[in-house]
Amino acid sequence: MSKWLEFKENSDKTIGVWNKKTSDFIGLIYYYAKWRQYIFMPDCSMSLIFNDECLRDILNQLTRMKIKNYKRKHHPKFYRRGNL
Repeated sequence: MSKWLEFKENSDKTIGVWNKKTSDFIGLIYYYAKWRQYIFMPDCSMSLIFNDECLRDILNQLTRMKIKNYKRKHHPKFYRRGNL
């Protein structure tokens, strides 16, 4: 759980990143097919600054999504049972 950021799942492969204090939209985490991995795309309409804790929280979310995607592809029976 992040101290400053809230991650809201929009769909199976898209997560919005929000500031918990101000409720501002910070960016989007989604699967980028050209790189075959999840990426974080910050909202370019804002001047954003991140400390190490916020960046670590975003990285942790990317990692969780990567693991979930791997399990869904390689262990479909495990995924269907809701064991993530």
